Amino acid sequence: MAEYKDQKYLHPSSDPALFAVKHSAGTRPVNAGIYRCTACGNEIATQKGTALPSHEHEGEKKVDWQWQLIVRAEQLR
Repeated sequence: MAEYKDQKYLHPSSDPALFAVKHSAGTRPVNAGIYRCTACGNEIATQKGTALPSHEHEGEKKVDWQWQLIVRAEQLR
């Protein structure tokens, strides 16, 4: 689970639907931020437009997993 130290750098989203979208590996999301694997809970940070990685789930032969945005990073430019 993502953690933070100073709450002044975070605020609730005015667009909750943004966080409902699930992305497959290789997808290039339009938002930078922290993404969470829907199968195992692993979290990664990625830049806007960078392809989301695939990864193995230990002990699993075939898992239907995707990446879901949990923290959107603000990009001013």
